[in-house]
Amino acid sequence: MADLLTPEGFDFDKVVEMVEGSEMGAFQKTALKTSLEKARDNPEVLETVLGKIKEAMGL
Repeated sequence: MADLLTPEGFDFDKVVEMVEGSEMGAFQKTALKTSLEKARDNPEVLETVLGKIKEAMGL
């Protein structure tokens, strides 16, 4: 799971599924998924968004 939250191991669909299956609130899930969509093709931004997801999930 941690590998998916790195730019090298990133898989958009699996990370979205991970966020959806988490215990985060609906607003936070939506915000993170929106950020992921915007960052999926931008490695510099993607790393930041993945860091926010790790933090939100307590990883």
